[in-house]
Amino acid sequence: MIELVVTITFVVAIVGFAVGFWRDRDPLVNEKAFDFEGSPNNDKSLEVHGCTKTEMETILTEFIELYSMESFSRNGISTQTHGQRHTIKFPKDLPAETFIWLVNFFTYPFCSIKIGKAIGFSTLGNEFSALGCPVTGVRAAFYVPDPDPEGDVVRVLTERSNCWDYTWDTKGGWTSVEEHESYGDVARANTT
Repeated sequence: MIELVVTITFVVAIVGFAVGFWRDRDPLVNEKAFDFEGSPNNDKSLEVHGCTKTEMETILTEFIELYSMESFSRNGISTQTHGQRHTIKFPKDLPAETFIWLVNFFTYPFCSIKIGKAIGFSTLGNEFSALGCPVTGVRAAFYVPDPDPEGDVVRVLTERSNCWDYTWDTKGGWTSVEEHESYGDVARANTT
């Protein structure tokens, strides 16, 4: 019996340490990540297709709870629904890396709801430059490419046909992509 108690205590200590270590390393889990002055004039949006409003809200709520964004989300996130097409906007802005992660999260939510497609849109400003983005001042589409074998890539395609795969696990994070869809094709896919 004593061995069982010692074993359980040991396992709980290891799990507690691992969770604490992960939370300290992940900048998105840091609750201060949303204590920032964003631009109310930002144009970030996420278009989600192929799921019901309830499914979209389930995924969004999961993301909000995962990153302790409950207070931020009350006035910082708005949604509109038209059938199985949903638009998510950020009236108080959203940190660039959080926005990119949200695009990925809608493709791979923990709740395993399958959606048709999630495509983010934003003008690449200084907040993307701070992440190492090689270009600013141009509108871009953000989406998970197909295939995405590692599940950790968001493709960033500009109106000028510059294209990168952003991976947050890679130093620098931005890998140039030569063969890719056209911006027009991605934007049109967003309307179908």
